[in-house]
Amino acid sequence: MLLHEHSGEPFASAKKFYVQLLARQVQIEQERAVRHVRFANRAGQTHSTLSLPQFFSLPRYAGRPAAADMAFSVAAYASGWPEEDIASALSRDYLSRDTSPSRRAAYIRRTLTKALRWAR
Repeated sequence: MLLHEHSGEPFASAKKFYVQLLARQVQIEQERAVRHVRFANRAGQTHSTLSLPQFFSLPRYAGRPAAADMAFSVAAYASGWPEEDIASALSRDYLSRDTSPSRRAAYIRRTLTKALRWAR
């Protein structure tokens, strides 16, 4: 690339300008990497602090455990939780009086399917 002055003469400081551009590009890439690490750390913290009992205790979901399960699942998907961890949390805090394992598994599967669609 050859830079020219408006008079048509070659730009005298082209090499210096090019070095400045490269330095700025490196700085931008470093800033982007720092932001990426910060975001990844924040996502990890969100994963560790999100819990299903927190959703059950919210007044919005009082007496509506299915709504709390759905809200928790959507939030967990949005925070980057793996599906197995969400299913494990739902299974661990399953509140239905029906203890049938097949019904529990079907409920968790339906909840995860709906939550994944809502989280996208």
